Amino acid sequence: IHCVRGRLDRLVEVAQGMLRCGPVLDHLPGPSIVCLNGDDPPVAILGRYFKGKTIYFGIKESTHLLRELPQSADSLNCPNCGHPLHYEQIYLGHQGKYFCHNCQFHRPDLDVTASKISLDGLQSVRFELHTPRGSVEIRLGVPGFDNVYNGLAAAAGGSALGQSLSHIQSGLAEFKASVGGIEQSPAGA
Repeated sequence: IHCVRGRLDRLVEVAQGMLRCGPVLDHLPGPSIVCLNGDDPPVAILGRYFKGKTIYFGIKESTHLLRELPQSADSLNCPNCGHPLHYEQIYLGHQGKYFCHNCQFHRPDLDVTASKISLDGLQSVRFELHTPRGSVEIRLGVPGFDNVYNGLAAAAGGSALGQSLSHIQSGLAEFKASVGGIEQSPAGA
């Protein structure tokens, strides 16, 4: 599950949406696999509801860090106990390496990760993808750090489905922006 306010709050408030997901995960059939953004505290905690296999994805390391939580951050407090979260690193919004000093809730160990992230202007983003099956270079034909998370979510799903690294790599390389999505328009058009 990879949720961001821009997508989810069209339907429900983000925190309420996450609360509704937990009981659903608890009722999935036994052989199900869920992929959760481990860098996102209210998403990562959903793993506690699921009895099957959970694949956590997130950033392994990055030089692109935020100095502090932005005002637009969706999650300032621990989703487990409500106390303030503390961040060792912040990557995007409230996503990063976090820890709650009150209840010890923290970012889970990640299964699918990105490192060596390179933002290539308005053209693309590149990163090294790490999975339990190995590592491979990824180039997405869309810009922005947020798309690293989108790529990781897709790679985690592909990994859950047993896809090879080369298949995941080629699938991500073919991804294009949708109409009304990340389109580029000439200035003044």
